[in-house]
Amino acid sequence: MDNKRIKQAENNFINYIRDNKIKKIDKFNELIYNTYLRNAREV
Repeated sequence: MDNKRIKQAENNFINYIRDNKIKKIDKFNELIYNTYLRNAREV
């Protein structure tokens, strides 16, 4: 990724946290883990 794309991703992340579209969880969630793993394999 170039620097412009990295900055855009960082800004998106900050906005998603602010808008409660993503949140930090304190415990392991196997469903979430498997979803990320499956999505990573599709790329």
